[in-house]
Amino acid sequence: MTPATIIERAAACGVIVTLTPAGTVKTTGTKDAVARWVPTLRANRDAIVAALTKASNDPPAVSPADASPVWLIHCPDRQPVAVHCWPPATLAEILAIYPTATGAKPVRQQEQARSCRTCRHLKRPGLSDGHCGGRDDLPPAYTAGHPLRRLPDDGGASCATWEESR
Repeated sequence: MTPATIIERAAACGVIVTLTPAGTVKTTGTKDAVARWVPTLRANRDAIVAALTKASNDPPAVSPADASPVWLIHCPDRQPVAVHCWPPATLAEILAIYPTATGAKPVRQQEQARSCRTCRHLKRPGLSDGHCGGRDDLPPAYTAGHPLRRLPDDGGASCATWEESR
């Protein structure tokens, strides 16, 4: 068995195997489970210590939250430049593409504002400014019984039926 397999199987039995700052293996769990795994852990101690040491020295995995589709690149000889990339790139990828950059910051996209202009229910027949097709509490746009309604005075900021447009 590889050290990673031993650690995973021990964890499945309720035994957590960690590395102490002194470089020794520490086990936590129920007394019976630890007692069952101690012989295997002792027999493979050096390999387990090496695997845990390597794992603690590995750089953390990059999460999708660290990637951004828009980056502001700082260069010493000019103003910052906004760069768009797809698929979204991480800081390490951006700095590899732009080696003269002194730094980069992700530009976070703002969440779409809740308004009639960003709602799925907005309908624009003809040359109109738009009408609501999702609320029955608004006055009719044209005549009584017409399915479209006038837009609310607040522009839909407090609308309970707002849905993001597709």
